[in-house]
Amino acid sequence: MRFGGLVGRFHEVTEWIIKLAYVNLLWIVFSLVGLVLAGFFPATIAMFAVVRKWIMGEHDIPIFKSFLKAFQTDFKRANILGYILMVIGAVLYIDSQILQHLTNPYWQFLHIPMFIAILMFVLTVFYAIPLFVHYHLSYLLIIRNAFLLNFKHPVMTVLMALSIYGLYVVSMHLPAITVLFGGSITSFVIMRYSFILFEKNEKRAEESIKEETVYSRNIYQA
Repeated sequence: MRFGGLVGRFHEVTEWIIKLAYVNLLWIVFSLVGLVLAGFFPATIAMFAVVRKWIMGEHDIPIFKSFLKAFQTDFKRANILGYILMVIGAVLYIDSQILQHLTNPYWQFLHIPMFIAILMFVLTVFYAIPLFVHYHLSYLLIIRNAFLLNFKHPVMTVLMALSIYGLYVVSMHLPAITVLFGGSITSFVIMRYSFILFEKNEKRAEESIKEETVYSRNIYQA
C-alpha cells in the first residue's frame, strides 16, 4: 500500500532506513559467520550486489535471499580478489613504514610518491568492488580498470572520495550511525557513483560501435 503526500514521503524514508540497516546487519553477521577472514569479502560483495539492484530500480527484491545468493555464488572469487588487494595494500603499508624510519634526507622525497600510491590504491579498491559486482571480469582486468577509472573520470572520483570522507566525519561524531548504517551507506555511495560511470562508458561504447557500423556500411556501399 502506497501513501501520498508527506505521509508517503515519510513512509518511503522509513522504508529505506530499515532496508539500509537490514543490509548492514547482514553484512556484519555474514562477515562474522565466515570468521571475518573468510567472510568479510564475500559479505561485502553481497552487500554491493543488493545495493546495485536498488540503484538499477529493483527496489522490491527479497533482501535476504539476494544477499545469500550473492554470498554463496561469489564466495571463492570474492575472497581471491580480496586477498589480492590485501597483499598489495600490505606491501604499500610496509614500504611506507620503512620510509618512516629512514633518516637519509634523499629518501624523504619518496614520501609524496608513496602517499599518492596509497591514495590511488584506496580509490582503486573503491572501484574494484563495483566492477566485480557489475561485470564478470578477470581479477587483473578488475584491478586494471579500477585503476584507470581514477584517471578517466577524475571529477567523479574526487566527488566520491569527498562523499566518503564526509561519511567518515559524520561517523566520528555519531558512532551509532556507523554501527547501524556504516557499511550499507558507504556501499550505496560508492556503487551510485560507479554506476553512473559504468552507464557513461557503456553509452560511449555503443555509440562507437554504431559509428563503426555506419562507417563500414558506407565503405561497402561505395
